[in-house]
Amino acid sequence: MDVAKYKYPPVWVGADTLMDAMGTVDECGWYDFSGAQERLERGGLERPVDGEEYALALGVLGCRPRRRGYIILRKTP
Repeated sequence: MDVAKYKYPPVWVGADTLMDAMGTVDECGWYDFSGAQERLERGGLERPVDGEEYALALGVLGCRPRRRGYIILRKTP
């Protein structure tokens, strides 16, 4: 994975650690992308400043929780 390689050195983690990290739940893993951005702007919620505004923004987006995902490793012969 190449994320800001100029800032962070490469790190190797065990498969268990990687799977645990990927098995977390994203509060807004799915949302209504096509219309939600415009509704956020109209409601002045594009940059929420506190927990209450953040919760309102998630509601405007129509957020639904979703697991982040997994990778499947296969051993090739």
